Amino acid sequence: MKKGKNSTIQLLAFMIAVLVVGAGCINQEEEIGEPTITAAPEGPIFGGTYIEAMADDVQFLDPTRTSTRASIYAMRTLYDSLVVYDDDMTIQPSLAESWTVSEDGLKYTFRLRKDVKFHCGEPFTSEAVKYTIDKIMDPEEHSPIAYLYQEIESVETPDDYTVVINLEVPNALLLENLAHFNFGLIICPKCSEQYGDDFGVTKVCGTGPFRFESWTPGSRLTVVKNEEYTWGPSCRSNIGPAYLDKIVWRIVPEEATRLIELESGNIDLARDISPESLVELVEAEGVDPLLYTPLNNWWYCFRIKEGTERTPLTKDTNIRKAVDYAIDKQGMINSFMPGAILADSWLHPNVWGYDPKIKEYVRPYDPEKAKELLEEAGWIDTNGNGIRDKDGKELVLKCMTLSRTTWQNICTKTQYDLSQVGIKMDIEIYDSASFFSLATKGNWDMYLMNYRFSNADILYYQFHSSQAPAPNRIPWEDPETDRVLGLTRSSTDPQERLEAYFWVQKMALESCLTANLFYEKGIFGASDKLHISSVHPSEELDSYIEIWKETSSSHVILPSMFLTGICLILIAELTGLSVFDLLFKIG
Repeated sequence: MKKGKNSTIQLLAFMIAVLVVGAGCINQEEEIGEPTITAAPEGPIFGGTYIEAMADDVQFLDPTRTSTRASIYAMRTLYDSLVVYDDDMTIQPSLAESWTVSEDGLKYTFRLRKDVKFHCGEPFTSEAVKYTIDKIMDPEEHSPIAYLYQEIESVETPDDYTVVINLEVPNALLLENLAHFNFGLIICPKCSEQYGDDFGVTKVCGTGPFRFESWTPGSRLTVVKNEEYTWGPSCRSNIGPAYLDKIVWRIVPEEATRLIELESGNIDLARDISPESLVELVEAEGVDPLLYTPLNNWWYCFRIKEGTERTPLTKDTNIRKAVDYAIDKQGMINSFMPGAILADSWLHPNVWGYDPKIKEYVRPYDPEKAKELLEEAGWIDTNGNGIRDKDGKELVLKCMTLSRTTWQNICTKTQYDLSQVGIKMDIEIYDSASFFSLATKGNWDMYLMNYRFSNADILYYQFHSSQAPAPNRIPWEDPETDRVLGLTRSSTDPQERLEAYFWVQKMALESCLTANLFYEKGIFGASDKLHISSVHPSEELDSYIEIWKETSSSHVILPSMFLTGICLILIAELTGLSVFDLLFKIG
């Protein structure tokens, strides 16, 4: 069967190729008339306004004050970091030309570029690095990323272009954290001091390839090209200036509206597209699906300690394990997460530190085992209403989630799965602004999360007792776990660190601190006039410096695009595979 299905795919893929080539040979002028077709440009075009729609608004545009994903997308265009990840997740120079690490791992010395300026005209120097890190570490600032800098003892500036970061204890992940998301972005000291609380709201100043123009909360954010920018990381295909003249992010919470705007040509790219919309993207004229593999997974976090107002039922290990057994994760993938694969760890398989043997400890879908565990714990349906109870209390779990299509689909399917074993799940839906603050209060049994992290240090933040009440919202507080997690940072032996990561992954799975669901495939909807060299596994579109657009006269849709879409749908019907899976198999 497998050989036959692959042969069918290969045959029909060949048919697509024939149709595409044949369509390309059609006399376009005779078949479709005006407009006259001109060849697509071979290289980047400078100019144009790029418009992107995303579901959530930014929180701040000051990297010391926020870590929300929407804010990160924009801030990566406005600021630079000392180091960056390349597409292979290797650390590369950016604002720092080079660096050295002392033998004891306690001193990191960075040599900075001398040709960089802030948007206000001030030169970039070591003082800016010290100012940014000190601001993050200042307890009065309440920075949401302060936990990343706990091991830093001090920052020294021997001269204008040398920075020394001194650690209290070794942290083998310092460079990775400086490259990750917004954690290492450097702000302008002069403007930060001058504008105070307005910095990051109405006033923004960094060294990035774009400058802040305006932000209307809840509506749109606009940045314009920094014409002087020529210091982009050498690992990028363009070091500056950017090809685009302007970027506009429009805040469009509804996915259906984002798709309509994309297909109408009002935007160039739509973020936060659910797999259910893939076929629509394939069929739409002038639109292409942009598929990528983010370093994230979907999971349910369980609460095991009292919150501010309630005691979670999930403090009982048997209940947590029963939930994990009861969820039909593959069924979710088949229904509305095509292209995803079952998750067995907090870490993505492409992240260093992932344990390939962790699969041996994963709980399979087994509703009968779930029922057995619940009965052992004394939860029995005494009145026949379909909900188990114990000591007069029904087994009702409170689950928090975000107000997005895929999130709600996952929770609704989970709600059904749990009902089949006698558990009632109440779903509470929140916007992203409210979700995390409420989650930290702990008045829930479980919440759904989709987390993205580029290195294994995520295990430290989620399971070390020092990270409670957030981001360790479980909260897991165990001396042995703390000791092992300490090794992941302090040890200079890669093998010892690797074994420590393996131990933590096994511990979390055996203790059922979370229910891991799946690793997803990401989807953007993009105009076919948009050129994106790559979607970075960690930073997605990163600083947008490599993106460029064709002009309206340089390209039109050929019949081959339409025929390709039709053939993909035909293959899906014949093979039983989804269009999403086919795009990966054929492509």
